[in-house]
Amino acid sequence: MAAKPVPVKRDVKEQQVPLFDRLSPVVLAWLIPGAGHYYLKLRVHAAVLLVTIVGMFLTGILMQGRMFEPSNSDLFTTVMTYGGYVADLCTGLLYFLTVGLGYYQETLPGAVHDYGTKFIVCAGLLNILAMVDAYEIASGRKAAA
Repeated sequence: MAAKPVPVKRDVKEQQVPLFDRLSPVVLAWLIPGAGHYYLKLRVHAAVLLVTIVGMFLTGILMQGRMFEPSNSDLFTTVMTYGGYVADLCTGLLYFLTVGLGYYQETLPGAVHDYGTKFIVCAGLLNILAMVDAYEIASGRKAAA
């Protein structure tokens, strides 16, 4: 005798939260690191995210890290440059402010500049995690700590 499949229970709480209320913290978190958590009244989380992400980004800039630009050549270079570019964009206004002020760094030899590039990319990736966290808290999937 075959067992009946168990229906998956959808979270009713998430369906009750309007789309605007779920996406507002995400957009704020993208524009200004920590702003999504601040909007959700999680002040300590917002401060930690702001200091961490901005600190990583500025450390990368001070180490003369390179900002990625999309490039189409071989497959590996295309994936690396587009991936780095998306991660750079995820820092939000930090990226636009830096590029708008004319920051451009050529690829330089040396470990310090390479680590600076990694710091900038990691700041963007950390901001992606903050955006996902803000969405999950706003939608009710995760309890605010």
